[in-house]
Amino acid sequence: MTKKLIPFLIITLLFFNFNLFAQEDNYKYTVEDIGDDFIEALDNGEDTIESFRSGFLKYLKADANIEMFSEEMIDLLNKHLSILTMESYMSKKVREKASLFKFAIDLRYYKIISDIVYPLSCQGINGKKLDINLYEIIDGEKETLLDYVEKILTKTRKLCCL
Repeated sequence: MTKKLIPFLIITLLFFNFNLFAQEDNYKYTVEDIGDDFIEALDNGEDTIESFRSGFLKYLKADANIEMFSEEMIDLLNKHLSILTMESYMSKKVREKASLFKFAIDLRYYKIISDIVYPLSCQGINGKKLDINLYEIIDGEKETLLDYVEKILTKTRKLCCL
């Protein structure tokens, strides 16, 4: 009886393992995952730049060997920045979704701005720069990352001066 049971167990285990691998392959990596991985890396004292780089490339299903500070990465960011939106927890009263970089500002994770946005937009690589003038249409108007920061500062000033 045990001789008949062994092939059945082997087939069952193989089928179960294949299903586990299939489920992992079908998982869709989201923009929220990029943010979550970044926050986890920041909280654990890990490399946040690498966390963002690998998450962004995984999200796009792009070549995992692309370096963060490269012309190719700047091209990818400029091309896909408008689709990097996620649920906005902090500014939910203002809007449902925010770009990943605006979300980082909402949560006061300024490290993503100082370590990634600033070097790629101000210093650039071989003359190529991250275009921080890319905009989203919010309430029928164009809004850049800097416009968003200005709105926050304006609201803060109004609250402080009441």
